[in-house]
Amino acid sequence: MKITVPATAANSGILRVWLRRIPADSQIIYAFRTSPDAMNNYPVSQAPIYGRGQDSPAIEKVMLQFQVNSEEQPFRAGEVLILKKLKSSYDASANPPLNAYEDIEFDVIEIT
Repeated sequence: MKITVPATAANSGILRVWLRRIPADSQIIYAFRTSPDAMNNYPVSQAPIYGRGQDSPAIEKVMLQFQVNSEEQPFRAGEVLILKKLKSSYDASANPPLNAYEDIEFDVIEIT
């Protein structure tokens, strides 16, 4: 899933992605840069999301909050990021390769 960093996120250093509904499963969402000069083989930020559980009637919206990792350049307004999740067969603590991540789609209602 591609998202564009708005000026508000670039200025504050925090990218907020509002989802229409809490996903069923808990997971960590990773943000990758797409610019030609970026090292796109590792995430520049991550945001945990706590799932509502299978068969839950919960309908609340939820926010993913991304802050750039300390060794990375700040977000830039207009920069395109790709959001992905780690495939279930990989361990996040083992510095997984790029092919360990898979695309993810959310029902986004706002990006700030």
